[in-house]
Amino acid sequence: MQGIQQETKVQKKSIINPKLVVTILLCSLYFIMYLDRVNISLSAKDMMKEFGFHATEIGIAFSAFSYPYLVGQLTGGWMVKPWGARLSLFICGCVVALSTIYTGFITGLITLFIARLLLGCGEGPTFSAATAARWKTTSSAETA
Repeated sequence: MQGIQQETKVQKKSIINPKLVVTILLCSLYFIMYLDRVNISLSAKDMMKEFGFHATEIGIAFSAFSYPYLVGQLTGGWMVKPWGARLSLFICGCVVALSTIYTGFITGLITLFIARLLLGCGEGPTFSAATAARWKTTSSAETA
């Protein structure tokens, strides 16, 4: 009887630590989001030439990102409560991906403004949703 109890307590050690995988994925997500946020500034001069934007117009279009980003930063953690971190991050990632694709199809100032607005809507809640996620941990006493 005692041998059976000892066998049930022995757990297989995982080769890959799930917390490490999640941490690497979140760091990768942060890196990609940062690149996505700032990379458009590299093409500003070319966009100004191609679409005939003035410096003020390109500034307005680029600032369209900031307003939904601000609101998303403040409310992103609240998204996690009803939907959970996985679904919240999935939705944010889809919005960012779609807005990035949409940026390739811009035809003028209004479409660039909309693309940047959508990007801010997707990126804003991402960071607070990821940090608001509750990680279930097991203490060493529970696994011993």
